[in-house]
Amino acid sequence: MKKNIFTILLVLLTVLNSASQTTTEAVTGSVIYAGIDNPIRVISNEIGCGLEALTISCDSEFTFFGDSCNYNINPKAAGIDVVVSVWAVNANTGKKVALSRKTFKVEELPPPLLCLGPLEPSSGVIQISRRELSGNFLNARVESGFPLDLNYKILSFTVSAKKNGKTINYQCETNYSSDARSFLSTLKPNNTFTISNIRVKGPNEQIQVIESLSVKVVQ
Repeated sequence: MKKNIFTILLVLLTVLNSASQTTTEAVTGSVIYAGIDNPIRVISNEIGCGLEALTISCDSEFTFFGDSCNYNINPKAAGIDVVVSVWAVNANTGKKVALSRKTFKVEELPPPLLCLGPLEPSSGVIQISRRELSGNFLNARVESGFPLDLNYKILSFTVSAKKNGKTINYQCETNYSSDARSFLSTLKPNNTFTISNIRVKGPNEQIQVIESLSVKVVQ
């Protein structure tokens, strides 16, 4: 009988302990990214939002702000760990009680891909109709499904094509130049051109050159 009561108490304690917990989570899982604000959320059924305090341990410079269970961490370097500790704070005594500790890996942002208007981002070769080509603009973004909304700005690129047996290059900034647009308007089905030397500034303020894109015009 005593053994049965002890077993029941042990099960109840296990259930209570598993139901009473605090943790932190990022929309990107156990990874956060260098040079941007990464949303971090505190989830707790031990204390209410606004009663928690966070401390950050990181072998790099970082910025950190937020309150009431919603925070942002911006580590300045990749290849390190960020440890987020959550505490319950007694407002009267200022005493802190440790609730959780979680480690996030810091990585570089994924490389962006070039897009033509609403088309999916691509590397390599894409096909586009003349009608779509005339109305589309260039933009850069990461692959669909990435959980963060990242803003990339195209700084410059080159449109190259064969014309009368010679390679013609059109230098462009942020979008097609007027002479590049004039050239694009002359393209017919099965004509091709290349977009290269694509310089892009990411949300982390870093400038990178992304892969060239070959474009084939279809009907």
